Amino acid sequence: PENSLPTEAFSEEATRNVYAEMGQRVSSALQKKQDVILDTLFVTPLGRQIYQDLAEKYDAGFTGIWLDAPLPILKKRVRSRTNDVSEAKEEHVEFFHSLFKPEQMEWPVIDASDTQDITLQRVFHSLKSLHQ
Repeated sequence: PENSLPTEAFSEEATRNVYAEMGQRVSSALQKKQDVILDTLFVTPLGRQIYQDLAEKYDAGFTGIWLDAPLPILKKRVRSRTNDVSEAKEEHVEFFHSLFKPEQMEWPVIDASDTQDITLQRVFHSLKSLHQ
C-alpha cells in the first residue's frame, strides 16, 4: 500500500465493521451457491462462530482450520516481509497471539512453523481426516 493505515484501523470497532462487511459478502456469495474461502484472523470464538452460522443458514459445508506457530517465528515472518500489502507489525502479532486461547479452539490447529509446503501437507492431511 502507498499509505499505512492509521492506528484506529486496528481497533475493536474497526474489526467489527470489517467482519460485518465480510459477513455481508459471504452471505451474498452463499445465496448464489458460490464457494467461499475466508483467510483472516479468527482469534475469538464469536468471530469464528459468525461464519459457521452463515454456512449453516445457507446449508453450505464449513471447515475451519487454524494455522499456528510459535510467537518468535510469527514475529520473524512479519519482520521479513517486503513488498507485502499486510499492515501487520510485530506488536500486532504479539497482541493477537496473546488473545488466542488454544483450549477454546474447536477447529483443528495446524502447526505452521515449517515451510509453506510442509504446512500445506499438514492442512491436506487434516482435511482428509476430517472428511473421511
